[in-house]
Amino acid sequence: MRLAGAAWVANRGANIDPGRIAVTAGAQQAILVALAAIAETGDRVLSEEYTYPGFHAVARLLGLKVESLPMDAEGLIPEALERALRVKNYKALYTMPTLHNPTTATLTVERRRAIAALCRRHGTAIVEDDIFGHLSESPPPLQCLAPEITYYLVSLSKTLAPGLRTGYLAFPEGASGRVAAAMQTTSIMAAPLMAALSARLIASGQALALLARRRAEIHRRAKAFARELGAHGLVLPDGSIFAWLPLPSNWRAVNFEEAARQEGIRATAAGRFCDAREARTAAVRLCIGPPESPSELSGAAKVLARLLVSPPLSTNQSFV
Repeated sequence: MRLAGAAWVANRGANIDPGRIAVTAGAQQAILVALAAIAETGDRVLSEEYTYPGFHAVARLLGLKVESLPMDAEGLIPEALERALRVKNYKALYTMPTLHNPTTATLTVERRRAIAALCRRHGTAIVEDDIFGHLSESPPPLQCLAPEITYYLVSLSKTLAPGLRTGYLAFPEGASGRVAAAMQTTSIMAAPLMAALSARLIASGQALALLARRRAEIHRRAKAFARELGAHGLVLPDGSIFAWLPLPSNWRAVNFEEAARQEGIRATAAGRFCDAREARTAAVRLCIGPPESPSELSGAAKVLARLLVSPPLSTNQSFV
C-alpha cells in the first residue's frame, strides 16, 4: 500500500522511499498527523490568509497558534513569509501551492524556490497540501525542493472519486517515530480494504485513466461556467474544481452567499476561509463539481451573473 502511495506521488515528480509514506484516511487525517508530528500545544504555525477550514479545525484541536500571511493573485507572498520568520519562531507553514483552496492560485516556480529556501533557513517545517496537484499541469511540489523539511500530502477523494477516502503522507527522514505515534493516536491505520482498493487502482493504471476522465470533465464544466461569468472577474484556472468570484463594491460576501442560497446555489463567503473578523477581499468560492451536467452549471452561472448586477439583499445586515 505504501508502494502505491509512492507511485502516486511520483506522478507529481516527488520520488519518495515507500518507507517514508503513511497511508491515511484521506487528507484531513494527513494534516492532523503531520501537525501532531511537528508541533506541540502552544506552538506557532503559519498559513495563507485564506485557507482550507479543516486546517484551522486541526490547529484548534492541537492547541496551536495560527498566524496568517497575506496573498496576492499568485498566492503566498515570499516577502511576507520572510518578515514573519525574521520576527518569531514558527514550527510549521501549512500551505497549498497548487490550485489553492479557496482562491485557486498556483505558485510560480520562483515563489516555490523562495518559500522552500526561507523555511529551510529558519528551520520551519512545511506541510504541503497538494490535494489538487494531480488535476493541474503545475510546477513540481515544494517537497521536491526541500524534502528534508516537508510533510507532503495527497488524497484520492478529490482527484478520483469523493468516496475514495485514501490519503498519502510523505514525511522527512527521521520523522517516522513521530508520524507513527500520531497515526496510532488518531486511527491506528487507514481502513485496509479502502487502502487495498486504492492500491489496486494505482497499480493497474486505472487510477490514471480515471484521473484523465475527471480532468476532461472538469475542463468541460469550467468552460460552461466561465462562459457566463468570465466578464465578471471569475478566476477559474484549468483543472480547478473551485472558482473564486470577486464581488462588486456594493455587495458583501455574506449577503451574496445568502442571495445565492435563496436561488438554490451554494456560494461560500471569503470570510469562512480566514480567521479574521472580516475578510480583506469581498469574494465567494464556487464549486463546479456538484451540478449533474454542464447545462445545469451554466444555468447557475447565469443566475449568479444576474445577482452580480442586482441590488444587494441588504446593505446593513449580514446573513450567516
